[in-house]
Formats: sequence, structure tokens, C-alpha cells
Amino acid sequence: MILIFRQFQSGDLIEAAGVVGEVEAIDLFSTQLRTADNKTIFIPNGKLLNDNIVNYSRKGTRRLDLEIRVGYRKRPEPGAGGPSGSARRISAGAQGA
Repeated sequence: MILIFRQFQSGDLIEAAGVVGEVEAIDLFSTQLRTADNKTIFIPNGKLLNDNIVNYSRKGTRRLDLEIRVGYRKRPEPGAGGPSGSARRISAGAQGA
């Protein structure tokens, strides 16, 4: 069924069965993932069919929420531009990536 429905393909970054990894191979009975710490995980396709699958590669972009805390009593560093300056630097870095 995994081969027919094609929820993911080789090279996709997915989260399934409690594991996050890049799909290396999809066989008839199992799917092979490579984790960020370079472990190879084999997940039975039957387990994948009965579990939620998050495919991080399906869309070209993802949203990332960052929480930045600034103390009220601390003075900003000279030239830092405060929170709005930090937000501009983060936005500029994201667009250049």
C-alpha cells in the first residue's frame, strides 16, 4: 500500500512511528530511514500504514516560530538595534538561505 499511495518517496524527510529521518529506500515490506545522527532505521510498512506520517519535504517551505525574550532591566548593546534590529537580521538571513 505504501508503494501505491506514495505519501513519501526516497529522499523525503519524514516523521513516522516515533522516528524522524530521510527515506533511503521503500521496499515491499519495510521502509528504510536515515536519522540525523546517521542511524539506519527499518520500519515495517504495516506500522507506517497504521500511524500518522509527517512529510516535511512535501512543501518547499516551512514556518519556524522563534520566541525571543528580552529582559526589561537590561540595557541593549550599542548598535544592536534592539528587538526590531534583531528581527530584521533574522529576516534577511532567512531570505538569503
